[in-house]
Amino acid sequence: MWVNSIKHKGVVFMPRGVQKSIEERIAGIDKEMEELSRRQKNIQLKIKDLEAKKQSLLNEKKQSQLAELAGLLEKSKLSPEEVIRKLTESKQGRESA
Repeated sequence: MWVNSIKHKGVVFMPRGVQKSIEERIAGIDKEMEELSRRQKNIQLKIKDLEAKKQSLLNEKKQSQLAELAGLLEKSKLSPEEVIRKLTESKQGRESA
């Protein structure tokens, strides 16, 4: 049989060990809360970093699209004012229909 076991009606009961004091349990909870808070801060920093990377890529995409649009304008031999006027007219025509 085990050294510290208790046998009662054929069932062996093992001791659960020394129970922690209330202060020790509170300290354990505080430690766990601190760890979770630290992880939360790390996650927030990671999210901010990812948002900055995403914004950088979106800016790069927009610049690429603007460069493509500038190329199309140059090929069309239209001035930016003429394109704006035509797009505005086209938009107004669709809205009134």
